[in-house]
Parts: sequence; structure tokens; C-alpha cells
Amino acid sequence: MLRRVVRGLLIALLAVVIAAFLALELWYSILLPRELPQAADTTVPQLVREALWLDLCGDGRPRLRPLYPFLLPWFVGADRGSSCLPAAMARIHVGQLRSRRVLRRERALKGMLQEMAVGTWVSRHWTVEQALDTYASLVWMGDDHHGVEQGARVLFGKEPSSLSLSETALLISTTRSPTAFSPTCHPDRALIARNRLLERLRDTGLIDESGFREAVSAPLGAKGTCVRSGTDKQT
Repeated sequence: MLRRVVRGLLIALLAVVIAAFLALELWYSILLPRELPQAADTTVPQLVREALWLDLCGDGRPRLRPLYPFLLPWFVGADRGSSCLPAAMARIHVGQLRSRRVLRRERALKGMLQEMAVGTWVSRHWTVEQALDTYASLVWMGDDHHGVEQGARVLFGKEPSSLSLSETALLISTTRSPTAFSPTCHPDRALIARNRLLERLRDTGLIDESGFREAVSAPLGAKGTCVRSGTDKQT
């Protein structure tokens, strides 16, 4: 008798878990916009990928794990590396759809859920290299410039593959806030941000001590003069 009761309880619990999983996945499919992100067909240098990852996620090596079931990993039991890159990609994509009025501007909670749905989709369908390359091609670099390729041309008159270590670190450190960390308008802030990123690259083992010392002692080297633009678009 007791075994039957226990078995019945276990079956009921399993049914509840499965039903909850299916409900979350259905909610995920409803929240997804019809227009999903497209992976970039260009690649960026590996050092740019690594620096972008450290700037976005703080530490460790680039990684992307599928987020299952929907919603739960964003709040419970997921390390930051599981969601930081998908979240950044989702903010850009949803922001683009809203600016083109493909998506309405929803209230804060529903807007956050839409971004989580897009981030979940990215985590399940892209490799970490695709996500980093696409983010690198879309990230705002100030004014009307988007992508690290345009950013490198504006700041240094070079392609990303031609940048030195110190230039790469400066370029990526400005992506967090191109106006606040502008090397022409705020060189002191830009220098601090660049050197902090260089420290992360060294601490992660991506550059050695001699390379680090040479890079932190290098001048900023950015071209142009300060031109005050509108409110910063990226945090």
C-alpha cells in the first residue's frame, strides 16, 4: 500500500515537472520574435574575441551553453558565462527590432522576457564564436558607427587585424560606453579602462607579463579630436 502511494506521488511529481517544462518552452516560443538574429558572415581576430568576452563577462574563457529550460537558468543555478553573451546579443537584436518598429516597446517586465527569449535562442543555436563575431559586428562604437571594424577605423585608421595589443584593448574597452570612455574626450578614463582590460588578459593567461607591461606603457594613440555627441547608447 505504502509503495503504491509513494509511486503515485512520484508519478504526480514527475508529471508536474514535465508540465512545467513544457509550459516554459511554450512561453519561450510565444515570446520569440518572428525575425531572429542572423549570425555575421565575418570573423574577428581571436584576441578581439577574447577581449570582448572579458569585457562582457569578466573572466574565464569564452563559452556558450544551451539554456534549458527557458527562464530558469537566467535566475537559478547558471553561472554568468551561460547568459552574459546571449543577453548582450539579445539587447542589441531586440533594440534593433524596436527601433524599426518590428517589435513594440513593451513594459519593463515583458520587454525583459522578450530579451531572455532571444538570448535563450542564441544560446541554443549558435556557437560562442558566432555569437562573439556577431556581437563584434553590431556593437555601438559611438555616433553612427557600429561594429569593431568601423570602430578601429575611426579610432586608429586600421583594420582590427592590424591593431597592436594596446590598441585592441582600448578599442574593446570603449564598447562598454563609447562616450564615457572616449579616448579623445576622456583620455584618463579611457586609459584606466584599457589597462584594466589588459590586466584581465594577463590574469587569464592570454598575454604574458612582458606583453602586458609594454601595452600599459603605450600611449593611447587614438586619432582625431573630441567631438561631443548625444547621450551614450550603451552600458
